[in-house]
Amino acid sequence: MTQYFRRSRTGCLTCKSARIKCNEEKPFCGNCAERGLKCQGYSKRLKWIVQEVNACRPEALSHEGTTLLETHLVQQNPPHVTKGTRCLQKDGLTALPMADMLLNTQPDFVSTNDIALFDYWAKSLFQVSFPNPSQYSDYQQSTRSMALAKDSLLIWPLLASASVHLAMAGRIPEKEMLWRKQKAIHTVKHALACVSQKQSHIHSDRSAMRRSVSSMETMNMLVCASLHIIGTELVHGSDMDTILPLTRGAAYLVKERWASNPSSKDPFDIVVRQDIKLLGWHNLILCVPYPREPVLETQYWYHLFEEHAKEVSAVEPDAVFGFAAHITILTGECGGLVGSWYRQQITPEEFVERRGRLMQQISVACLNLPPPRLPSDQRNGDVYNTSIYAALSHALASQIYLARATEFQSNSPAIGFLVGQLEEAVQSVHLASPVVTIMLWPMWVLGCESEPASQRRWSVVSRLQEMLKKNGIMNIKTCLETLSDKIWSLQKDDSAKDHKWQYYGQSAWVRACFEERIQPVLV
Repeated sequence: MTQYFRRSRTGCLTCKSARIKCNEEKPFCGNCAERGLKCQGYSKRLKWIVQEVNACRPEALSHEGTTLLETHLVQQNPPHVTKGTRCLQKDGLTALPMADMLLNTQPDFVSTNDIALFDYWAKSLFQVSFPNPSQYSDYQQSTRSMALAKDSLLIWPLLASASVHLAMAGRIPEKEMLWRKQKAIHTVKHALACVSQKQSHIHSDRSAMRRSVSSMETMNMLVCASLHIIGTELVHGSDMDTILPLTRGAAYLVKERWASNPSSKDPFDIVVRQDIKLLGWHNLILCVPYPREPVLETQYWYHLFEEHAKEVSAVEPDAVFGFAAHITILTGECGGLVGSWYRQQITPEEFVERRGRLMQQISVACLNLPPPRLPSDQRNGDVYNTSIYAALSHALASQIYLARATEFQSNSPAIGFLVGQLEEAVQSVHLASPVVTIMLWPMWVLGCESEPASQRRWSVVSRLQEMLKKNGIMNIKTCLETLSDKIWSLQKDDSAKDHKWQYYGQSAWVRACFEERIQPVLV
């Protein structure tokens, strides 16, 4: 007699499609693993990631209560979408019942976990990623649409970023986070391989490939996806050995895009432009404190900053740079100059001349900052004035970095004056402001210039801990740990011959970063 097994209503989608019994192991089905198949997850709510706390009547579910993904689906296919019957929430992670049409139109994007993570990325993670919220609303909406477009590469890096942010807070299992990171990286690598293969096939007619609209759209998607892969690693607190190759790869893609058609536009042009600016920011800040040259020249992104500045009706901080765009370019030049000096690629006279010129350029950039607006209330989100103090902080940090490249005396009056100004500027950037997102480089320099058991040392530790608590980005934690383990542990070595940098201890921190390859990611 034939024996029939009843399929589980809560089984994984892979077992359902095969019409077999699922053992319903979490987070992935054990049957799929035994069969050597990739488990597509569960369409039902999973109690290990979200917990039902409230039941809402369908007619009471307002537009504000829906997820961004559900809103997008309603707009695209209104006849097939019905309102959910329950609202799930745990620690701010929201998930709503999935529309049936989602299973038909997005076969890879099917679990409640996916929707919850996407919603978390849009509503929470986005808020701690940029210094000026008023300038990124259009970018946020366009990124959402780009992620949900057919055959989009962007959705997986976004979900990976959200899962890493939640996993670091202990709100989802690490196994879930690692799987999503692997999925995102595999998706982008596969797309890169396909593009590379296509280029090799039509190498004889490269100009035709560059004129191809579809090729440009694919290149734009790859640029954005690669930037969000970098963002995922930053959230995870990955080290420079991971971040720098990814940045170089993204820079290569931007240069290829530029070579193809720098004026090309597609429906998601605002996303591409903003992400390229974001790469410009990453690329420059990675030049310090371990000195190195930028990997992406300003010609590939600075015009995007200038174009946006002309589009806005009034002077407002940029969504990526705040008011520190030109100062950050000079910071990148500082890293390149110090690296050339330490590697003996320039003469002492050339170093002194170029350093003096850079110092002057930074001072002029500070004078060109817009005047503050009154009255100022930083605690109520005065992004404009706070962005001015943030730009000043970056300028002073870079000047101290240049001076410390050769001045190792801890009691240097000139450096002491700059450090006092830096401390005042840093304290003017209130921790509740979104501008604190771009303050890691000034905080690093202030930490390097703090003495043991001093008020300044205590303030640096306290502010970094509060920044970590507010943003949940693990490279903040790595910054504090590197200060503690690599910089504050530097001791004077009285036996150092000819008073080399080891003789001075912590005050020679710039040289120590070069010699000991101390390279925290301060993005």
